Amino acid sequence: MNRIPPPGPIALAFAKAALLVALIVATSGCGGDGSVSKAATSMGLAEMPPLPPEVVDILCDVSVESPCTATTLAEQLDRALPYAAARPGSHVRLWRVGKDVSDVLLVAEIVSPASSKRKKAQKGADTKWIAEARRFLLKAAEAMLNGPRVMRSPLMEGITKVAMADIPGITQRVQILISDGLQVSTYADFECAELAPIDTFCARLHAEHVLVPGALKDTKVYLAFTDMSHAARNRCRSTIFRLSAITDSWRQVLREAGATETVITNGVAPIGERPTE
Repeated sequence: MNRIPPPGPIALAFAKAALLVALIVATSGCGGDGSVSKAATSMGLAEMPPLPPEVVDILCDVSVESPCTATTLAEQLDRALPYAAARPGSHVRLWRVGKDVSDVLLVAEIVSPASSKRKKAQKGADTKWIAEARRFLLKAAEAMLNGPRVMRSPLMEGITKVAMADIPGITQRVQILISDGLQVSTYADFECAELAPIDTFCARLHAEHVLVPGALKDTKVYLAFTDMSHAARNRCRSTIFRLSAITDSWRQVLREAGATETVITNGVAPIGERPTE
C-alpha cells in the first residue's frame, strides 16, 4: 500500500501562512481588540507575548523568633524567582524589617533578564539568572539573618514604606512578608496587649498615614510562614478568639489599603497561583 509522505517544512510554512491570512480576514471587523493575536497564539502560529514586569518585594521580619531564616527565605526565593523570570524586567527586592521605620531597609535588588525571541535561549537565560539571583540574594541576607534580633515588629509600617518605594513604569506589585504576623509597635501589640476593635485600629493607622486607602493599589500581599498562635519566648498565652481577631485585623487593614489579593499562610507564599474562593 502506498503511503502519502508527510508534508515538508516548506509546505508546513505555507500552511501556517495561509491560516494566518484566513484569521486576519475572518477577524478584520473586530475593531483591533487583539483577536488575531490571541487566535494565532492559541493555534501555535505566533509566540506567546512576554508577561509585563512586576516588582516583587520580599520583607524579612528580623524580630525575636521570627520565621524569616536562611531556610525559609531560600524556599520563598525558589517560588518568587521563577515568577520574576517569566516577567522580563521584573525587580526582586529584599528588605529588612527591624525595630522601627528607620530600620526598614533595602538589602538587595536584582532585575530579571530581557526576553529573547528564541525560546531555547530564553529558557537557558532564565535558568542561569534564577540560580545566580538565588545565590546573590541569600549571600546579601547573611548579615541580616545572622545579626541580633529585635523585640519590636513594625510590620504594617514596613509594608507601607516598601509600598512607597515604587519603580517608574511598573504598576503591578507583589509584597511577601516572612513573619509571624504579630505586629508590635506604637499602634498595636498583637503578642500580649488587649486588641482594639478593628475599625478603631484601622482609624489609628490611617491617622498616622500607615496603610491608608490606596497605599496597596495594584499590589498582592502575602504573609508567609506565618504562625500567630504564640508570642516570642512564650511571654503571653494565645486563644483561638485572639488568633481569629488578629487575622481579621490583618485582612481588613490590607483590604482597606487596596490590596488586590491577600493570602496568609504558614508555608511558602503561593505567588503565581490563581486565588481560590
